[in-house]
Amino acid sequence: MKSESNHNAKEVEVDGLPSLRQGTPPILVESDISTGTDSLRSISDDLVMCKIQPTTSNEVFDPRAKEEEEEFERANSARKKKVSFHDTKKNACHQRVVSFDKVEIHYHDIILGDNPDCVEGPPISIDWGYFDKVTLSIDRFEHTRRGKRRKGEKNLFISSLQRLKLLKGTGKYKSSEIYDRMDEVQSIRKERQNSCRGLVWKRWMKLLHKKQTKQKELQDCLEDSEERDSPGRDAINENRIEVLGVPSPRPIPQLVGSDVSADTPQTISTGCSHEITSFPDSCLVPYVAGSEQTSEGDKTEARKVSFSDSSKTPSGHRKTVSFDKVEIHFHELILGDHPDCIDGPPIGIGNAFGEKHVSVDHFEHTRRGKRRKGEKNLFISSLQRLKLLKGTGKYKSSEIYDRMDEVQNIRKERQNSCRGLVWKNRMRNLFQPKVK
Repeated sequence: MKSESNHNAKEVEVDGLPSLRQGTPPILVESDISTGTDSLRSISDDLVMCKIQPTTSNEVFDPRAKEEEEEFERANSARKKKVSFHDTKKNACHQRVVSFDKVEIHYHDIILGDNPDCVEGPPISIDWGYFDKVTLSIDRFEHTRRGKRRKGEKNLFISSLQRLKLLKGTGKYKSSEIYDRMDEVQSIRKERQNSCRGLVWKRWMKLLHKKQTKQKELQDCLEDSEERDSPGRDAINENRIEVLGVPSPRPIPQLVGSDVSADTPQTISTGCSHEITSFPDSCLVPYVAGSEQTSEGDKTEARKVSFSDSSKTPSGHRKTVSFDKVEIHFHELILGDHPDCIDGPPIGIGNAFGEKHVSVDHFEHTRRGKRRKGEKNLFISSLQRLKLLKGTGKYKSSEIYDRMDEVQNIRKERQNSCRGLVWKNRMRNLFQPKVK
């Protein structure tokens, strides 16, 4: 038995036989290994097993033709070949080689596959277990093999009709089972395509969201600058009144009051829907009573405080409301339900109140502390709100924490609704045809 091996050579030829690295590798390679099991594991990727299903004796070769095989063995007994594969991985010392002179062929059954890459027709595969095997020498295998080795995807392609015939020829599968498997494979392939499209759309939506966020920030800045430059708002902010350190509502768009000389002053509704973020133990909400007159009217002798309204009369004069009395309402502190409270329990005031009437001079004289301005000074921390609620003695800790969970759930539902509307509008704008 003669072997020729060159450690630097990439391909091997033995007495004119074509190299096993050229073209298609042998069907299954299993050899008498002289270098040990460690060498076999190192080149396991080079030993390829092609599992096939035999059909007739007239195909590639007939391994059971004993007479012809014995005759061939006698003619070639003097020279037996051994073929070597060179491993591409190199050790620090030498290059590992596996030599063999026999080929073992396994016969496997064809079964119905499940590969979603099969675009048309049923996918086919081979069973794990084999039902027969044949061992041949390399010379015998090369002598009896018919036809050229197929190269390229076109030569290896099996049409959908051929695959369907192969499955029906096995007699194991009904037509309904085959078509059901085709539907399953198609649905899996569609799901993968939708996932890929979703990733692409997600990237585009992120870019679109960034652009819209920048535009919104720019628009908000412009609106804030316009509001600061508004003279009507400035006049209102200068004349706001706060009771015992409690900020008054935001600029009053329209005030309606009664005459100063009236015995029972009429309260003025501010129409403000903003939540009071800071107040003492009992919230004091000011209501004013006064007389409505234009800027050209006669001034009264009593000391009055005026609010300027941004709206104007039909004659072009700006309206003002003057008053000399303040009506104070005392409300109880209660557990709120406002979902804008991100951290801690929300707080509010009850509907019932006790009232008190004082003059403007007395109110300014007895008012404690300076008027707090800015969001930081009006902010109440979650710990302070929790202490205020527990200080009332009306609520248990379990009730407070349950309300916090309810508020958080409401806030999440609103956020999801807003996101759904935003995505719906974006998709509508993207896919809506432009009208010229």
